[in-house]
Amino acid sequence: RWGKPRVVPECGLRYSVAHSRTLLLCAVARGPAEVGVDVEEDDRHTSAAVERLARRWLAPAEAAAIEALPEGEPRRARFVQLWTLKEAYVKALGRGIAGQPLSTFTVALGGAGGAVALAPPEGEDATPESSRSEWGLALLKPTPGHTAALCWEGGGDTPAVRWHRAT
Repeated sequence: RWGKPRVVPECGLRYSVAHSRTLLLCAVARGPAEVGVDVEEDDRHTSAAVERLARRWLAPAEAAAIEALPEGEPRRARFVQLWTLKEAYVKALGRGIAGQPLSTFTVALGGAGGAVALAPPEGEDATPESSRSEWGLALLKPTPGHTAALCWEGGGDTPAVRWHRAT
């Protein structure tokens, strides 16, 4: 029912693709470890207020953290950061938002969007995926106008990231 496309299972490569209106992002990894990526435009306009979107789509603690920030750009920027991190994780799982709703786990950002931690909501047991393996998450800035996230199975240090401009 859920699943990710594969290049050729025997070749040992895993990939994830994301795009915004103006940027395409592709993550490729070796081995059995899964990878997920997402990208959003920083100036993306939404049809609803960020606070309403956060309450609808994110875990309650994340929505509360957004509402504790000053109104305007700080809230919008944090929502985009959390959204891209969570989207990258569900893509790595091969489920997408329908198969792993974004409110079923939390992402905690360190100061200025630094360290990232993934956890089930308070009071709930870890998901089978998070108990089976560790996951690494990183926020990326591929351009000054985009926020991206990379998720990789196995945790550890952030994998090498290479940017290529296509013309």
